[in-house]
Amino acid sequence: MTTADTSPEGEERIRSAVHRMREALGGDEAEAAAPGREAARAAAEEGAAEVSLRDLARLSGTAHSVQRTLYLVIALLALPMIVMAWLNLREAVADRSTAIGIARTNAAFDALTGAAAALARERDLTEIALARPRAMPQHVRAAIGDARTAAAAALQQSRTAVAALDLPGDGTRLLGELETAADEVRRLRGPVDDMMARGGGAGADLVSDWLSGANRLVSAVGTLKGAVAARAAGDPRAADLFALKSAVSDLANLAGRERGRLGARIAAGAPVDTADARELGELRGRISAAWDGMLGIARMQGARIQGESGLADAIGTADGRYFDRYDRLRQQVYEAARTAPADGGSSVAYPVGIETWLTESSQALATLEGVQAAVTARTLAYAQALADSATWSLVRDASIVLIGIVAAILSVWFVSRRVIGPLAQITRAMGRLAGGDLDRAIPGLERTDEIGAMARAVAVFRDNAREVQRLAAEREDMKRRAEAARKEELGALADQLDQTVSGVVETVAAAAAQFQALAGALAHNVERTNGRATNVATASEQASANVQTVAAAAEQLASSLGEISRQVTQSNSVATRATAQATDTNATVLGLNQAAEKIGEVVDLITEIARQTNLLALNATIEAARAGEAGRGFAVVASEVKTLASQTAKATEEIGAQIAAIQSATGGAVDAITLIARTIGEVNEIAASIAAAVEEQGIATQEIARNVHEAARGTEEVTVNISGVTEAARETRDAAAQLLQAAGELGRSSEELRTEVAGFIARVRAA
Repeated sequence: MTTADTSPEGEERIRSAVHRMREALGGDEAEAAAPGREAARAAAEEGAAEVSLRDLARLSGTAHSVQRTLYLVIALLALPMIVMAWLNLREAVADRSTAIGIARTNAAFDALTGAAAALARERDLTEIALARPRAMPQHVRAAIGDARTAAAAALQQSRTAVAALDLPGDGTRLLGELETAADEVRRLRGPVDDMMARGGGAGADLVSDWLSGANRLVSAVGTLKGAVAARAAGDPRAADLFALKSAVSDLANLAGRERGRLGARIAAGAPVDTADARELGELRGRISAAWDGMLGIARMQGARIQGESGLADAIGTADGRYFDRYDRLRQQVYEAARTAPADGGSSVAYPVGIETWLTESSQALATLEGVQAAVTARTLAYAQALADSATWSLVRDASIVLIGIVAAILSVWFVSRRVIGPLAQITRAMGRLAGGDLDRAIPGLERTDEIGAMARAVAVFRDNAREVQRLAAEREDMKRRAEAARKEELGALADQLDQTVSGVVETVAAAAAQFQALAGALAHNVERTNGRATNVATASEQASANVQTVAAAAEQLASSLGEISRQVTQSNSVATRATAQATDTNATVLGLNQAAEKIGEVVDLITEIARQTNLLALNATIEAARAGEAGRGFAVVASEVKTLASQTAKATEEIGAQIAAIQSATGGAVDAITLIARTIGEVNEIAASIAAAVEEQGIATQEIARNVHEAARGTEEVTVNISGVTEAARETRDAAAQLLQAAGELGRSSEELRTEVAGFIARVRAA
C-alpha cells in the first residue's frame, strides 16, 4: 500500500535532516571556537578595565577625604599656636584692664589723698587761727581759703573717681559718711570765719567742734582711701605701693595734727597743759611709729623699689628735713611749752613765732608730701609700665593670632593650590574616565612630584580603557558577524527541516486520507452485509413457515420443494458472495491494521526526532550559557526550539494513542469479520444440507416428516446464525465508524503537526 511504501522514505529523510542539523551545529561551534577565545580574552581585558575604572571612581571619591585630612592637619598645626596666643591675648587684655584699674584706683587714691592733705592744712591753720588772740595775717587767711578751695576740688574729684571705680559692698555707705562729715565741716566754717573776722580768741567749744568735725572728715577720707586701695590687692606690686602711699598719707596727717596743736600753743603764747602734753606725746609716738612703719614697708619692698632713686631721694630728704631740722625745732618748742608754768598766768616765750613755725613746719611737711608725690609717681609709672606691657602683649599676641590665622589661610591656600587643586583636577579627570569620557586630557602630567606620578598612572588607565573600548568594538563586530552567520545557518537548517518534515507530514496526511477511504468502504460493505443478512433471515423465516406448511399440507410438497430448492440455491449464492465479501473485508481491515502499524512507526520516528531536537536545544542552551552575553539570543532560540520539540512530542504521543485505538478497533473488526465468514460458511453448509434433503425428497418420501423436523431445526439454527450474522454486521459497522473517526483524527493530527512544524520553522527563521 502507499503508506507502507512512503513511510521508510520519510523516516530516512527526517533522519538525514537531523544528521545535517547536528553537523551544522557542530560546524557552527567549531567556527565560533576561535572567535570565542578572542571574545573571552577581550571580555577579560574589558573586565579588568572596568575594575580599573571602578577603582578610579572609588579613588576619585577619596579626594574630598584627602582634602579634609590636609585641612585637619593644618588646623591641628595652627590651632595650638592660635589657642595659646588667644589665651595670652586674653591674659594681656586682663593685664591691661588691671593696669587701667590700677591707674583709676591711683587717681581716686591721689584725689582722696589730696583732699585729706588740703583738709588737714585747713584744719591745722584754722586751729592756729582760732587760738591766736589777734587776727591772723592775711596770707595765713589766704592759705586757709586756698586749702578750702583745694579740699573742695579734691573732694569733688574724689567723688567722681570713686564713682568710676564702682566700689563693691560698703562703697556707698562710705561715700555717705564722707558727705555727712563734709556737710558738718561746711556748717562749722561759718562760725569759724566769723571768729577769724573778729580777730580770733575763739572759745574752747568752737575749737573742739572744729577739730572734731575736721578730724572726722579726714578720717572718713582715710577710710575711703583704704577701701580704694583694697582694689589693688590683686597685684602685689600695686598693693605694696598703695600701702606705702597710705603710710606716707597717715604720717603727713599725724604730722599736720602735731603742727596744728603746737602752732595753736605758739599762736596763743599759752603753755601746754597736761591734756595737750598727753595728746602731743601720743601724736609724736604715732608719727615715729608711722615713719618706722613706712621705712619698714620700704625695706620690705627693697627688691622691688631698688634703683628707684626718686623715691629713695624723697625719703632721704624727708628724713633729713623733717626728722632732723624740724624735729630739733619741734623739740625746742615742746621743751619751752613743757617748762612753762602750768597755771597759765603768764605767756610762754617760745623760741619761734607763729609765722616762723608755720614756715618751718610747712617746709618739713612738704618733704613728706614729696615722698607722697614720689610714691604716686612710682605708682603711675608702674601702672603705665603695666599698661604698656599689657598693650605690647596685646599687640604681640594679637599679631601672633593674626599671623597664625594668616599662616593657616596661606597654608590652606598653598595646599589648595599645590595639592588639593591638582588632586581635584585629577579627581574630575578620573570621574570623567569612570563615566566613559576617554578624550579629555589628564592634568598634571608634566609635574615631577607624586601628583604627577598619579596623573601619569591615570593616563595609563585612560590608555587601557581606550584599548578596552577598541577591543569591545571588535568583539561587538565579531558578535554581529557570528550572529549573522548563525541566523543564515539556522535559516538553511529551517529550510531543510521544512522540506523534510513537510514531506513526511504530506505522506502521513495521504496515508490518513487513504485510511479514511478504506474505512468508508468497510462501512459500506458492512451495510451491504447487514442487508444480505436481513434477507437471509427473512428467507430462513419463510423456509420455517414452508416447513410448517409442508407438515400441514403434504399436497403442496412438490411445489414447496421446488421453491425450497430455489431459495436454497439463492441462499447458497448469497452465502457464497457474503463469504467472498467477508474475506475481502478481512483483507482490507488487515491492510488498515498494517497501515496503522506503519503510521505508529512514523509517529515513533517523529517522537525520536522531537527527543533529539530537545537534546539539541539543551546542548544549544548550555553552549549559549558558556558563550555568555553573546549567546543570549541563541539561548532564547534554543529555548523556543526546546518548547516546540516538547509540543511535537506531545502531539506525536496523541497520534500514537489514536493509532493504538485504530489498531485495537481494526483487531476487533478482523475478529468480527472472521466470525461473519465462519457463520456464512455454516449458512452455506446448511444450504447444502437443504439441497441434499430436497434431492433425497423424491427418494425417501417416508422420511418427509423426519426431514421436515430436521429442516425445522435447521431453519431454527439458520435463524439463530442469521441473528448472529446481523449482530456481527452491526458490530462491524460500529468498528468501521470508529475506524473512520480514527482516520479523521489522524488527518487532523497530521494537519496540527504541519501547523506546529510551520510555526517552529517560522520562529527559527525569525531568530
